[in-house]
Amino acid sequence: MPRPPGPAESTAWPTELTAHVVTPGDDPRLFGYSVEHDVAEHGRFSETILLSLRGELPSAEECRALDLALTFTAPLSIAEAPVHAAALGHMCGARSSALVGIAGVALAERARYILEQHAPVLAWLAEPTRPFPAEFRATSEAERKSVERLRVLFRTIAPEPAVFRHEPSRTAALLAVLSFAGLRRVPELEAVFVLASLAPTLAEAFAHDAGSFHQYPMLLPRIEYTEEPDAG
Repeated sequence: MPRPPGPAESTAWPTELTAHVVTPGDDPRLFGYSVEHDVAEHGRFSETILLSLRGELPSAEECRALDLALTFTAPLSIAEAPVHAAALGHMCGARSSALVGIAGVALAERARYILEQHAPVLAWLAEPTRPFPAEFRATSEAERKSVERLRVLFRTIAPEPAVFRHEPSRTAALLAVLSFAGLRRVPELEAVFVLASLAPTLAEAFAHDAGSFHQYPMLLPRIEYTEEPDAG
């Protein structure tokens, strides 16, 4: 019996793809700006990122702010799940294309978790006249020094954001810098967190030879088994 028509068969579908960001062709364009002429000749990659995510050309100050945030966000320890997963993948002989996928997915999940945890900071950045959420203050001297380094560097760009007056955590300070760069929506911020750490994550994975399990800690903590008392 012929299959009865469903939604796919009964709907009139477009016959062409619609490009919303990149205009293809011999002179590809991002939101109307020539990549090989306008952007490549006069800008840097941070400008390409901001143009892609925001749909408009950023200022030099916004580009520099993104450069700072990307650099501060980039390094991840192998103890972090995305790096750990990518390194194990490489030791198991995964192709580099698969490692990019492993790292990308893990980094995206990490970014999602971080931003969910910092939702109160994002809300405060949208309305900084409210009290700053105290649970997002720096908790160690090392963290305070890192935030101060970011603060000093940001002062070479523009007057510092109000967040620095509240002894913020490192992540809260970085979110304020990204907000200055015009990146305030969660999907944009997730993309930036992934872009920032993808290259260092893959580099750490590539540093481990395929099959080099003898160089990786595999021993589990000692486990002791006990019997439950007989309930009968």
